[in-house]
Amino acid sequence: MTATPWKPRRNRRARLFLALFWIAVLGSAGLAAAAPSSTDGTVRVGDMAPEFRLTAFDGSPLRLADYLGKGRPVLIVFWSYFCFPCQREMPLVAEMARNLSGRVQVVGICLDGPEYDGKILPYVEANRITFPNAYDRQTDDFFEVAARYGVVGTPTFYLVDPTGRVRFIHLGRLPIDVLEKVIASAQDPSFCAEILPPQAQKTPSP
Repeated sequence: MTATPWKPRRNRRARLFLALFWIAVLGSAGLAAAAPSSTDGTVRVGDMAPEFRLTAFDGSPLRLADYLGKGRPVLIVFWSYFCFPCQREMPLVAEMARNLSGRVQVVGICLDGPEYDGKILPYVEANRITFPNAYDRQTDDFFEVAARYGVVGTPTFYLVDPTGRVRFIHLGRLPIDVLEKVIASAQDPSFCAEILPPQAQKTPSP
């Protein structure tokens, strides 16, 4: 008997929705400190962002490397059409992307799949979401790029500075004015000092 392809997709979507559900429940109960972390520890602020190579909705290649080193930070948004917070957030992010087109490059990674083109593409067009978007590659258990970054729910934001270093991570809806301030801070090249062992002192030659 041939296995149905729908089951793993439901499992992936269920994991995302379950994470968002518990965040909402714990937050409403005044237990925000106990809510799940924004990632599983795969990528942290200060790490170099993992490269990805996907195919955008319009068929063009979508690669993180194409946007680095050009003086603008890159805002990566992991989202899903079936995530109600995402449906409210994405038009706001799209408006910000237009207003700050010279200061940030926004890239969307959708955790659904081309089988939902009939819902997602009209939504993207109706809400003027013009920044590049691509479907993440589905795996047996989850999504390829989302797993590499440690995404546990949607929307999740990763702000990457022009050198490729992750400067900010946030799970859930985010006030646009706060996001704009974070983007402005990522344009400052001075961020942190590397933790390096002290070099052994050389004995001066006689």
